Formats: sequence, structure tokens, C-alpha cells
Amino acid sequence: MNDELAPLARGQCPDCGGIWFHLGPRGGASRNVECAGCASRFNVTPWYGRVIFPQRIPRFGEREGPHWEEGPAKLTDRRAMP
Repeated sequence: MNDELAPLARGQCPDCGGIWFHLGPRGGASRNVECAGCASRFNVTPWYGRVIFPQRIPRFGEREGPHWEEGPAKLTDRRAMP
């Protein structure tokens, strides 16, 4: 894991330290998330309370539509897992 994204393994945004994320589209074991604090976006694979294989993704458009869940969640919440 890249050191810049290491905080995601603990469920924290590497940009602002926030712990709340909007849960977005998922595919397989990974899903897109957006930090509720600073709007940075990542593709993560939540696994048993940890995040593995985090990647930064570009921000395209607004967080809306059927693929984004209502309300923020912690990456360690069961709701965030595949």
C-alpha cells in the first residue's frame, strides 16, 4: 500500500483525516467512496473492518443517483463491506 493512502487502512481520509464517507457504486469486492469532509474520492476494498487496495480516483460529477447510498458511513461499518 502506498504511504500516502495508508490512513485509509484505518478508515481515515488521507487528505483531511475524516472518518465518514459517502458509499458509492460497488463492483465485486470494491466500491467507490467519497469523504464527507473534503469530497476526495477513492476506490477501496473493505475487508473485515480494514481497507485493502485503496486507490485515489478522479471526481466526476456530483454524488447523486441510485448508485450512491444515503447518509455517510464509516469504512469499518458492516454496511461498507461487500
